[in-house]
Amino acid sequence: MDANELIERYVREVGRHLPRGTRADIEMELRSLLQDSLDERVADSGVKPSADMAAELLREFGKPDAIAAHYRPEQHLIGPQFFPYYKLVLTVVLVIISVVHVAVLVVMLLRGETAVFAQNLWNWLGSYFNTAVLNAGIITLIFAAVERSQIAHALKQPAPDAAWDPFSLPSAKDPDRINRFELGFGMLWTLAFLILFNFFPEWVGVIVISDDNAQFFRLLAPAFAVHVPWLTLAWTLELMLKSVVLVQGRWSRVTRALELALVPLTIYVLNRIRTGGEIFAIAGLSVLVKLILGLVIVIVVLDGLHKLYKLLAASPARPTTIRSRAA
Repeated sequence: MDANELIERYVREVGRHLPRGTRADIEMELRSLLQDSLDERVADSGVKPSADMAAELLREFGKPDAIAAHYRPEQHLIGPQFFPYYKLVLTVVLVIISVVHVAVLVVMLLRGETAVFAQNLWNWLGSYFNTAVLNAGIITLIFAAVERSQIAHALKQPAPDAAWDPFSLPSAKDPDRINRFELGFGMLWTLAFLILFNFFPEWVGVIVISDDNAQFFRLLAPAFAVHVPWLTLAWTLELMLKSVVLVQGRWSRVTRALELALVPLTIYVLNRIRTGGEIFAIAGLSVLVKLILGLVIVIVVLDGLHKLYKLLAASPARPTTIRSRAA
């Protein structure tokens, strides 16, 4: 293993902790800096560059997450670790609000209330705008609070490790390696939905503001309760599997196989909801969601077939660190 690969692994590891928008430029700058420093050492010592020489250089630079912290801007409301999830949640909520308002519009038109709707068009638009702004503000405040909480601070702190070894850096291209923060954040959302649907289903809804009055509309229909035990089973098994992966820090053939084994259960639960009774209390919205669920089922099936092919075609797992390859 040569010095260039070790430097590349280090640069990629630093990049994992940086925002995507600036990642490529910073990686290029850091790679150039490390290469220049290594060239200087080679010129001074008169020996060829080696992995040991590169490792000594990287130890002096420090752990990758510590280096990344120097490049990250700290003046932000929501930091780069949480911002992708903030955008995802905000998008989902705004889509739900849009669908609900469009459904109300469609129902009014189907009932022949066009005159009433024309008279209250500005109220309807104002309700949509106020509802979207209110919910976006609530989500922003929640993520800003999490960004400044002790939990986020603990997640950002590097684990104390005085004997950090550059040879332990994983391969720059390791598809089985996980982002613990990303996986853990997703597990927290799964757990939140599990608790919400089991203990507080009446909280699933949207806040609509009209004529300076805020109203909460419950979304889930009573008939949806029959699906909650199946959702609970699927989510619980998913959390158990991802907990193992989180501890191991990477996917293995066994955990990949277990993930694949959950696909039929996921398809069954989704199809059960699609073919069951009303999902939402708002008329007409359930039909749209069931059409979307049909598309989701097709995507899940195709993804499951792709995972099966990769599992069958993949060679047995090989070591990915330099030390393990040398052993």
